[in-house]
Amino acid sequence: MIDARRQEVDRVDAVTRQWCVALGEGVAVFAPDGGDATPRAKKARALIAFLAVAPEKLSSRAELIALLWSDRGHEQARASLRQCLFELRHDAPGLIEIDGETISLAAAVVANGAAAPRLTGLDGIAPGCDRWLEHRREASAVAPPAALGEANGPIALRRSSWAWGATVAVIVLLAALAAWWSLGRPPAPAGLTVIAVGPFTATADTAAAVTIAQRMNDDVRALLPAERAVVRVNDAPGNRLEAARRLGAEWVISGSVDPSVGAGRVHVQVETPDGQLIWVRDVDAAPGRLGDAAAIAATRIAMATGCALGEPRVQRSVDVLGLLLEACERLDFSADNYSHQVALVALRRLADRAPDDALAQAQFGTGLAVLAGDMPPALATAQRDEATRRLNHAVQLDPRVGQAWLGRFALVTDDRAYALRESLLARGLAVEPNNPMLNDFMGGLLFDVGRREEALVFEQRAAALAPAYLAPTQATAGTLSALGRPREALALLDLGDRRFPDNYRQAWRRLDALLTSGNTAGARAFLDRAAAIRGWLEPEREAAIRRLTYAMDDPHSALADAVVRDAIAEADAKPAFASRDFNILTQLGRTDAALALALRDRIDVSECFRLQSRGVLLSPKFPSLARRAGLWAYWSTTGHWPDICTDPALGWRCPVKSPSTQR
Repeated sequence: MIDARRQEVDRVDAVTRQWCVALGEGVAVFAPDGGDATPRAKKARALIAFLAVAPEKLSSRAELIALLWSDRGHEQARASLRQCLFELRHDAPGLIEIDGETISLAAAVVANGAAAPRLTGLDGIAPGCDRWLEHRREASAVAPPAALGEANGPIALRRSSWAWGATVAVIVLLAALAAWWSLGRPPAPAGLTVIAVGPFTATADTAAAVTIAQRMNDDVRALLPAERAVVRVNDAPGNRLEAARRLGAEWVISGSVDPSVGAGRVHVQVETPDGQLIWVRDVDAAPGRLGDAAAIAATRIAMATGCALGEPRVQRSVDVLGLLLEACERLDFSADNYSHQVALVALRRLADRAPDDALAQAQFGTGLAVLAGDMPPALATAQRDEATRRLNHAVQLDPRVGQAWLGRFALVTDDRAYALRESLLARGLAVEPNNPMLNDFMGGLLFDVGRREEALVFEQRAAALAPAYLAPTQATAGTLSALGRPREALALLDLGDRRFPDNYRQAWRRLDALLTSGNTAGARAFLDRAAAIRGWLEPEREAAIRRLTYAMDDPHSALADAVVRDAIAEADAKPAFASRDFNILTQLGRTDAALALALRDRIDVSECFRLQSRGVLLSPKFPSLARRAGLWAYWSTTGHWPDICTDPALGWRCPVKSPSTQR
């Protein structure tokens, strides 16, 4: 009967019809509508945990009594179990099923942060429970933990930001733990796409062209996501496809460097081992920049390929694969060039061609959601409605598609709804922990709420999962600077500069790291070198930053006072520049002026968590700013207080205990 009921549940929308039980250090329960249904009683939580890991998710009354009430008489123990079940059926109707002496967990997702969650929050409840936990921990000691997301189904769709509370801590903590472990874990070949790379050849026998072609072979191999693909070297130019078939490849990436076309052209392509062309791209070089064109081509092919490896990985036709690669490349290109509509056209072609492909629908829905933010309200509403339909359809097709949760994250228009946005990303990570964009956005969100150390875990994870993407590397560098580790940030940026020496976002992160470390001379020297970067600062802005560096050399000088006055005057006249002026004031150590500006004008609150803003965070006035920005509501609701709470110089009271630990 139970199996039949499970099969029936599986046929409906898994996201909106199933319970979710998350196991880690504690137990969290989410209702089908997304609400927090975690029982307050510890023995009720222990009962749910026991059923969640039991074979077929069922147990007998006798087993449950031995687990939780072995220290009581038989009748009293049975009465205690009946009372516990009554409360569970009242507080979480539909989660528990009773069939005579058999108690079972209804069709539900069980999301584990490890193969055997330690459940330390259940210690000391009852002697039988302690023995069970001890046995589980001894058994788990011989096996490595599994990555978050090896769940038996999907995660519920929505949850109120206030109801989410401490329970989101479970999923985020598990994802963070899985991220830390996975960074050093060798990839398992099972279920991964096998890609043969090479050879890249030179069409002209010149030393420069041959060297560039050889470097492309190395670059593409290094930039492909090793945790989502098995990359094998193909060095047989005459029999490229035959060699790829021997390697067991599903995709073949190759190309050429041609110095004879204009200033030079780099050709890259993806094909099947039987010679069907999937996707092709040519990159023309600027005069004297053939090597840079090769670096761009290598990065584009690696980024597009990595994007197309998203979950769920299903068998796709050659034309759908080609459209997927095209859409992925356009998405990345649009991020750097603001050509979002071009990306949307490619995404729509893909979604229309593959209506039953969950990843295609999720990619298009996410694109619609992101672009709606730049549209007039009347048009934005209709576009968000279409985005919602596409994202819901994607999850109905396959609940493993983590990209759909990223789309739902983009649909949240209130930038202060931190708990809701965090919960959406956490659910995406629960079903697809290896999605680099989910890890990247989670890192950004955690930084915005002051959880910088945790943010660094997700940002580093995103960079490891997508070596071709600069954004996670740049975000990691920014967080390292904010944590007072600018040397590490600069070393990380050096790696990106080798591939993109003229990327203005890279340049801005480098300038930020230099200013954060107080290396004003280095910042001025870098401004001299960066002047030729396309899209770099306007001359007036560059001159203002250079002036700031001289003021930082002597923060008490007349020049510093003048810079402060100008910053305050600019913020008064142009509130849109308030965040920039706030940053100038903190760079010069003018904490009171910075706080006054922030309390008067709305600033990007993430500026408060930069290293130079420490004085603002420590100030007794900061809680007023945090309340205004919605941070205090997030911290007090979730129990996740910012890193600054551990600073002994803190000038305000910061409760650091999570509500879940106070039950």
